[in-house]
Amino acid sequence: MNKVVITEKIEKMIDTIRYCGIDDPKIFSTMRKIPRHYFIRNEFLDAAYDDCPLPIGNSQTISQPFTVAFMLHHAELKQGISVLEIGTGSGWSSCLAAELVRPSKVISLEIIGDLAEFANKNIEKVSKSENISFKNLEIINSDGSLIFKKGKKFDRILFTAACPRIHPHFIEQLNDKGILIAPFGSAGSQQMIKIIKSGEIITEKNLGFFSFVPLTGKYGF
Repeated sequence: MNKVVITEKIEKMIDTIRYCGIDDPKIFSTMRKIPRHYFIRNEFLDAAYDDCPLPIGNSQTISQPFTVAFMLHHAELKQGISVLEIGTGSGWSSCLAAELVRPSKVISLEIIGDLAEFANKNIEKVSKSENISFKNLEIINSDGSLIFKKGKKFDRILFTAACPRIHPHFIEQLNDKGILIAPFGSAGSQQMIKIIKSGEIITEKNLGFFSFVPLTGKYGF
């Protein structure tokens, strides 16, 4: 795909996201800057900007663009916000988040070694091709269902895999005024949950139904 075609496809993708109910200029600008096709396997490149999930290997997928925009929008990301992402996958949402919170750091945990390697290669590709530094993004091959570094806290925690429950240790890892976004429910269908921590008060909001691949690991399915 040449740059003109890519630009046209990105704008069509953004129009679809806007039509589906998310209109966030900062996220759209970031999606233009970090094109999705760098994170797609070669056999699915023709569908890189379709609003659908695509296989990335190991029975995992890159989420549909609307879902990614939806999560990032409701996470209220901005400069100076620290982020823990559970489930790196292709690395696309990780890069988008890193760009939105720059210069703060995004730590993304991926339990599948092959996918952690895939994501790092994708990040290297987009960095070189688009001249973007992701020094504020770290991909770690680790069980994301476990607590990450005892005592370490984040302003945002984002799950990109379905959770059978929101384990209390994730609430403990949120800073005050922190937000956690996660698809919660069965392995087949989940509700997107937004949790806001304010002192000792935990507020939970249901954002609607979604379908994600299941979280694996000790506290996964």
